Amino acid sequence: MATYVIGDIHNSIKKLDKMIKLLSPTMQDQIIILGDLFDRGGAEPDPVGIYFRICGLNTNLTMELLKRSEEVYNNTGIIHLS
Repeated sequence: MATYVIGDIHNSIKKLDKMIKLLSPTMQDQIIILGDLFDRGGAEPDPVGIYFRICGLNTNLTMELLKRSEEVYNNTGIIHLS
């Protein structure tokens, strides 16, 4: 089992897809996302695509999202998707 940590996606579905392809996670792996998912975005922001991509990944492996100051998920600061 591997644990991967990803941060600073900044609304870029291309960045997220590139990271997932590079990592090639399996069902035994865990991904921790450190936040900065939905802010900024450059020329092609895609917050809806980011959201659905992460929801789709959650069906195949364990994932946790940790909030940053720009994001609010719940009172604990952690949202568990597994």
